[in-house]
Order: sequence, then structure tokens, then C-alpha cells
Amino acid sequence: IAAKKLLTFLKLRSGPNVVACPTCARTLFDVEKVALEIEKRVSNIEKDITISVLGCVVNGIGEGKDADVGIAGVKNGVVVFYKGEIIGTYTFEEGIKKVEELISEIIRHDHKDF
Repeated sequence: IAAKKLLTFLKLRSGPNVVACPTCARTLFDVEKVALEIEKRVSNIEKDITISVLGCVVNGIGEGKDADVGIAGVKNGVVVFYKGEIIGTYTFEEGIKKVEELISEIIRHDHKDF
């Protein structure tokens, strides 16, 4: 996995890039767990796609502005964003599902804008 990540980062291999915040006291969900789960689910994808997993919105949207899809914690849920724009506020479970739907949609359409 580490070798694949390095090759993807160096643009020598196509594939997903999951970016997670380092977490702090403002984190509103288990960022590491969610990032690892998303990483596992997209590990066989060969499409260049960046997914941000951020614990809060204080810096979340700014840190994830270059991501294709992202999720950030808010009080009582999460916001999901696409191309740096918030598209909705959801419960945690609904937010994870929405992120998965957006990733699937991007892959199905084989381009980053839909």
C-alpha cells in the first residue's frame, strides 16, 4: 500500500489520494478510521481522484478545496463537499453514503466534472 501511495503521489501511477487532517481538539469524528475505511474502499480504483477527510469545518473546506470530494465534521453531523463547495449537511452515516455516491459518480462518468 505504501508503495502504491508513493507512486500515486509522484504521479507515476494513477489512483485515488485520500487526504486527512492531522486532527486536533476540534475534531468531531474519528478521522483516521474514516480515512482508512475510504482508502480501503477505493484502493482498486485506477482513476485520479482526491478525497479529503477533515475533522471539522474550521479549516476543513480550505484544506480540502483541491479535493474532488470531501467530508468534514460539524456539530451533529458532517458536511460533504464537491470541488471545494459544500453540497449539503448530513448525519454521519448519510454523509459517508453521499461521499461514496459522489466517488462512484465520478468514476462512472470517467471525468472530474459532472
